[in-house]
Amino acid sequence: MTGSRQSFAMLYILGVIANMCASFQAPLVLPLGQKFGVGPNVVGMIMSAQFIAYLLGGSAVGKLVARFGVRRASQVGLLIIALTSVANWGAPSLGVFVLSNIVQGLGMLITVVAGQIGAAAIATDESRSRLIATWATAPLIGLAFGLLLASQFADTAGWPTAFLALGGLAAALLLPSVVLPANPLAPAVMEGAGGGGLGDEIGAFRVSLAVGFAVTAINGSVSSWPTYLALVHDTTPGRIGSLSSLALLAGVVGSLAVGAALGRGWSATRLLGFIVPTALASALIVFGAITGLTIAIVGMVFWQVAAGAITGLLFAMLPTVLRNPDNLPAATGLLYQFAAVGTMLGAPIYLSLAGLQHASLMLTLVTFGAMIAVTLAVPRTRARVAAFSVQ
Repeated sequence: MTGSRQSFAMLYILGVIANMCASFQAPLVLPLGQKFGVGPNVVGMIMSAQFIAYLLGGSAVGKLVARFGVRRASQVGLLIIALTSVANWGAPSLGVFVLSNIVQGLGMLITVVAGQIGAAAIATDESRSRLIATWATAPLIGLAFGLLLASQFADTAGWPTAFLALGGLAAALLLPSVVLPANPLAPAVMEGAGGGGLGDEIGAFRVSLAVGFAVTAINGSVSSWPTYLALVHDTTPGRIGSLSSLALLAGVVGSLAVGAALGRGWSATRLLGFIVPTALASALIVFGAITGLTIAIVGMVFWQVAAGAITGLLFAMLPTVLRNPDNLPAATGLLYQFAAVGTMLGAPIYLSLAGLQHASLMLTLVTFGAMIAVTLAVPRTRARVAAFSVQ
């Protein structure tokens, strides 16, 4: 592929815009609930509807990206995000809003799968771990920017305009997306993208399972922070959303640190020995309700460092555990299917617990359980990141 630097920059931006959609509605939970006459837990379930496409179509989208090329797939994904953002803005009923979110999820899935496959494809053998770990920071940046953008509108009468702003960003990326490679992947990769070769890829299933548990805790926490912390600390969801977006940026540090550590030969087990205790301690600080808002914000920052680290680790591990590197597109789709399960469970679970009398204890226990499950699911490997080719 030519223009790899420009391509990687654009692939990174694709990861950002798609994941902005994932967190975008969190600061808008209360006004959305008021508009449609439902509670925060129902809004959380509607937010999770975006990930139905991830759950049902992960492997199929991986095959389509491999067959039609990263550029065309990305442009389709961006167009879907733009159009459904406009639909969300003008949704006259709850049913239309739910349907629009489901379709938007398809656009998100196409965009992130194209981004991750493209990032792996343009890298050299020596740079692949670092590039994939770097690309893994894009979802964190996207979650942060999604919260930040929506938070600017959350406490105003014109909050629906936030959807138009998101759609405008997606539409604006259609033109610069021409820098992406147009070629499909090599024929052997397209064959692997069909998903038929994953039967003996136990490592891919374990990494994907770990991603599912991690995403449950990460997205669930992010979704619940504006509602839960606003109640506990007597402030507004918009303010918490803005603070959350800044904390999310700390995840970049964690993911980049993991990329550097993997390059130096650190094992997943060794890295988890640092990441998981940090995550557990941070969750206790944020959800413990025994500290002031300032300390809770510090906990949010360290939580996101751990979240970025574990995301970068799992994304970078996926190619290393494959018996056949040509299975990467299908394995990437599988990973996002498990991520979808985590996302669909995370937001409604955390939001439903956020308003309970013992919310602090319940949210802490759920987070602890998810992080321990990640540790148990991750396969032990120090293999080099595998490669696959483009035509």
